[in-house]
Amino acid sequence: MTEGKALARHHHSSRTGTDAFLVAAVDPQIAVMQVETNNSFGHPHQYVLEALAGREVLRDDLHGQIHVQSDRRRISHECEKGIGRRTAG
Repeated sequence: MTEGKALARHHHSSRTGTDAFLVAAVDPQIAVMQVETNNSFGHPHQYVLEALAGREVLRDDLHGQIHVQSDRRRISHECEKGIGRRTAG
């Protein structure tokens, strides 16, 4: 998204997947992570979670299926479990 409201993290949120510089440049309101429950790599990495401090972090291992949509002014999301429905912007 050009407005930087949401940030989808790749590579299961490993240490090299996100850093504070990227987060500062994008300035997302929410971050979405695909994380396998009890994975042997310990993802998401603590460094990634620290880089995203102060933002809403949605993880499929905790929240189930995550649906995010935006009209370029506002962003909303629904989660299968955990958080429910929210709108920001």
